[in-house]
Amino acid sequence: MKKNKNKRSLGSKEMDNILLLFSMDEFIEKVENIRKSIGIPKEMFSEETDDIDKEIYSQLLMGKIITKLDEGERPLNILADGIKEIINEFNLPEHYSSIIEHFIYFNKVKYPIPPFSFWLDKNKKSVNVKVHEKLTDKDLIKLKEITNDYFDKYLNEIRPLKNIEPKLVVEKYYKNRNVCDPESFKEYRLSAKEIAENVKADTGKKIKTKDIYDIPRKLESTRKIRFKKLGKK
Repeated sequence: MKKNKNKRSLGSKEMDNILLLFSMDEFIEKVENIRKSIGIPKEMFSEETDDIDKEIYSQLLMGKIITKLDEGERPLNILADGIKEIINEFNLPEHYSSIIEHFIYFNKVKYPIPPFSFWLDKNKKSVNVKVHEKLTDKDLIKLKEITNDYFDKYLNEIRPLKNIEPKLVVEKYYKNRNVCDPESFKEYRLSAKEIAENVKADTGKKIKTKDIYDIPRKLESTRKIRFKKLGKK
């Protein structure tokens, strides 16, 4: 087996586990049986065969597979079933399937993929994540990076809003600032100072008088930005 020259960073624990697995006689025996069943030429996984020749043998293999299909055989089913059997027998995570398939064809250790898979939901408003094994802190960081990079244009970024609750109370009083005096029954308009005092009494939060008139405008602007319909600027 050729020494793998890939960098070992996020997937180092995976690589360790895979190298240990690929050293097992029982595993190699099952791989050999699959290779024989689907007709992979030994040259495909020989260390003496260079990459150009491997490409030729790969084309020959596809020809054999097509012939077997024409004859009613199902070599690809044999491959899939064999890999599934290995996954179950050796208690492996599902995402090892592609790594095992690569090894069956080329006798090389493919650098591990992350221990999770993900895809954009059909409504294009959410990302489905499938976790194949317990995640480390590094795995979680990588998951965040990958999903954010891949699906940046589809996912909303919801940022925190500072003092949103008292600001909504400000807006409520501002919209209903025309009130009736309970003694004189005369209508008058609440001042910014009175609104600030009411907000302080209701929420315990102090709002600067100079911000009272600006808060409703900013809240409405934030709503338009956050909740605009798709396609509208």
